[in-house]
Amino acid sequence: MTRVLHCGSLIGVLMLGLACGTERPTAPSAVPAPPTTAEPTPQPPQPHPSGEPVATYSFSGPLDYPSRGFTTGSQYLLYDNGVFGLRYDAFAHVYLGTYRQDNDTITFRFDGSWTWDRGDATGTLKGDLLEVRYSDIMQHSDFENAVYRRLR
Repeated sequence: MTRVLHCGSLIGVLMLGLACGTERPTAPSAVPAPPTTAEPTPQPPQPHPSGEPVATYSFSGPLDYPSRGFTTGSQYLLYDNGVFGLRYDAFAHVYLGTYRQDNDTITFRFDGSWTWDRGDATGTLKGDLLEVRYSDIMQHSDFENAVYRRLR
């Protein structure tokens, strides 16, 4: 009789195992998180020149060390809406940004779309001359400190 019970129990366990199947997981599966749509980070408005420049400063000479050819053909264009453009004769691109003047000091803030840390430059007005000194990161990106003379 015990032999029949053991055989019956073994057959019952085998049947239960077959009924459960082997394709289903035995533990709960992780539920994948629904896809998230991250809101894009809003970009600040791009500086845009308005009308004609109120002041134009053209390269006059090096400030610290000899300047290369592309710097000698550069101009700063200041607009009345606080936007400036740095134009190089050698390139079609004009570097835009915003500026703020406080007495004889002009702080230039370049548009961040092409700089790594939004590098700045500081200009000092001395009569009709503008001395421009760039931040270290800008100098390492080939911007050269220079003196500019006002044309208008």
